Amino acid sequence: VIPDVPEDVRRLIRSMMAALPEKRPSDCITLEPEIEALLEGKPVSAERPLVDGEGHSGSPFRQMIEAGLPGENLTEFGIQPTCNSGENVDFAGTKGVKIILLEEIRQKGVESSLRGILSGIKGPLYATIDLDGLSPSEFPATSAAWKMKEGFSLREMEGMIELLARHPSLMSLDLCEFSPPYDRDGVCASAVASMIHRFLSIKSKEN
Repeated sequence: VIPDVPEDVRRLIRSMMAALPEKRPSDCITLEPEIEALLEGKPVSAERPLVDGEGHSGSPFRQMIEAGLPGENLTEFGIQPTCNSGENVDFAGTKGVKIILLEEIRQKGVESSLRGILSGIKGPLYATIDLDGLSPSEFPATSAAWKMKEGFSLREMEGMIELLARHPSLMSLDLCEFSPPYDRDGVCASAVASMIHRFLSIKSKEN
């Protein structure tokens, strides 16, 4: 239970939930009832399963493209070639998905690279951050950390979240792939909470 959620934060979260598209991939878990309960300071029900019988572990972004989303509307930022399926990379390339490799970003700088992408986005922006894109030495609490050789630092990630939060067309942002069983004394949970707090702090001031 979260007993004291400021009213401006409540309005912000509800407005972002309302902006989510109605049609979402089958493996995108939605927790609107749970979020609403937290906003009202009520206990969250543990009875509703997180994944129903139709859920699966396929790539939601590939599913969206197969369902009709233009591939050129999607940008993948910080991809590590050794950690992704060659077949999926080929599929993305044929559909016009813009793939920016981590090594390219390292050459230009994280902030400069992301600013360049965001400057070209005029329509609604839906951002999702896969936390296994973080360096496993700083953030080991993901299901894929064992195969990641490198990644963004926590400081770089907070900087990216700040840039996203300030983009005028941002409709929603989510953090995924956090795996508590791999956390060390709650260090990664604290890092995730810090990211969310930073994002909400910026958005609440703008609204």
